[in-house]
Amino acid sequence: MTPADAGRGIDTRYRRFVMLFGGCAVLLAGLAGGLNRVVDPFWYFRDVEIPGLNAIKTKVQRFERYVKPVLVARDQPQALIFGSSFAEVGFDPLNAAFTDNGSLAGYNFGVAGAPWYDVQCYFEYALRATTIKRAVIGIAAGPLPAPDCGREMPDVGRAPDLALLFSLSALKASLETMLEQKRERPSHSAAGLYYYTRGEPGTDRRFREYLRFRFRNEPACAGANHSAASAPDGDAAALGKGSPIDLQGLERIIRLAVAKGVELRIVAYPQHALGLELDFLCGTARAKWQALARIADLVERAGGAGVQLWEFYGYNGVLAEPVDPVRTRYWQDAGHFNYELGNLMLDEMFGSSRADRGAEPPLGRQLTPSNVAASWRSLLRERAAFLQRNPGFRSDLDEILGLDSGTGR
Repeated sequence: MTPADAGRGIDTRYRRFVMLFGGCAVLLAGLAGGLNRVVDPFWYFRDVEIPGLNAIKTKVQRFERYVKPVLVARDQPQALIFGSSFAEVGFDPLNAAFTDNGSLAGYNFGVAGAPWYDVQCYFEYALRATTIKRAVIGIAAGPLPAPDCGREMPDVGRAPDLALLFSLSALKASLETMLEQKRERPSHSAAGLYYYTRGEPGTDRRFREYLRFRFRNEPACAGANHSAASAPDGDAAALGKGSPIDLQGLERIIRLAVAKGVELRIVAYPQHALGLELDFLCGTARAKWQALARIADLVERAGGAGVQLWEFYGYNGVLAEPVDPVRTRYWQDAGHFNYELGNLMLDEMFGSSRADRGAEPPLGRQLTPSNVAASWRSLLRERAAFLQRNPGFRSDLDEILGLDSGTGR
């Protein structure tokens, strides 16, 4: 055999190997893509549901930023929830008051970890993609500036189909979805509601972790003095407007909503009373209400009758619910509230108040420039009365935060 013949033999074997390897790779990719297509771990395709195989979706969060915009454009919901995980966990988009007894198709467009910029851009995208008639936007009381959505989120609404079918992440999610069918605990509902830690034991631990994280990481808490925390923001009943804050993003949302005829509710995220008390300890409670006063002014100036601002702060049996490791009804931690509380909020914002249903007093207040100061004073009175009736409440917070009661940090 000549060297040339030997070389041709090697080339032939090499080509056969490459073809065999390539064929196996294509076959494996096809099998993986077929599996991902059937299991549909991110609830994107939504046309195959087999109990015991894929009916319970446990991995939606991994790709929800890609999947939710596509579903909004595909399914055309008319009543949407926007916000971070607080809104995604806390508001059932199928609530009867919110959907006008089911006459509006509801969807929760909240996304876990979404900063304010994303929330505004998702709202603007939804206005382009579907005909919104009603919306709830969750906010943190503070600056709400305007992003450049074209630069911040240029690919919103463009789901990466290849990644959803052929990526290792999708294959891993499909395998885990199949293995976790016996858990019977989905991560999301079909309407976008995020269950998060709902139903899991350890609510008391999650409260501790949440409050300690805030106390250690919020700059205002770094200089907080426990001995002065009894009423640092509550000594004076009057509420000044405070310094101007950037609300250009929220103003754009309001003007777009008015132009499109969207019935809009802007709601400051509620906190468990332990979280409210941490605001007082860190000296940030007044600043948040000053921001609400600014936002109330904006709503009155730029909005119409269909745009309202609401807050749900308080020290009542719901917002100060005792924390039980298993049986806490309204809260998953001091910030994430269950949809049982969200339903009460949606009922008051779109339907009947608790007073109308025989439960006193109402949980929330619609804020306007004329009543925001009175609402602040009402909260201070409610807080003072609650702390007097529950003298151990503050010591419980001290223990959670690792503070030596009466001596400061």
